[in-house]
Amino acid sequence: MNNLRGCRVYLAGAIEYSDNSYDWRTVLSNELSRMGIISLDPHAKTFLNQPVEEQGQNSLAKGLMREGKYEEAAHIMKQVVRKDLRCVDAADFLIVNLETGVPSYGTPHEVAIASIQRKPILFRINHKEDMPLWFMGLINHNFVFKTFDEIIFHLKTIDSSPIGELDAKYWKVFAPESLCLI
Repeated sequence: MNNLRGCRVYLAGAIEYSDNSYDWRTVLSNELSRMGIISLDPHAKTFLNQPVEEQGQNSLAKGLMREGKYEEAAHIMKQVVRKDLRCVDAADFLIVNLETGVPSYGTPHEVAIASIQRKPILFRINHKEDMPLWFMGLINHNFVFKTFDEIIFHLKTIDSSPIGELDAKYWKVFAPESLCLI
């Protein structure tokens, strides 16, 4: 069926304090690409005129703050926030990697925006019972998984389902003929 071919997914999760912010995104992006799903990775260059979010940039902004150069630090981070939130806007759905015990300040903002936009938000968390209560009020708890393999299986099921069986409350997939591609 290829229901999800051409869909865009934003890969949300901790960056600033995570030791694993690149690896899972790379592996998942490769798997999603095989399904024809386009990954929007905050580490990758997404827009022609926007910076790439990377640890060096975060270190630079933190160094500027330690020096009392708040205006310069804010300028850097406002570009990052704008880029990431624009990716959330452009995405058809989100995959969120929640690392319990790892502070993440942008991810809750991205989840809230996606929830307001009524997008499917799929979570990977080691133990569902550790899911933040606020998120439980924003999301469909049936979209919480223990592993990325479970998320891929779920997406493959959606991808191969008859279009009439897609839950229209969550999945708004553009008809290919409705897209103008240059």
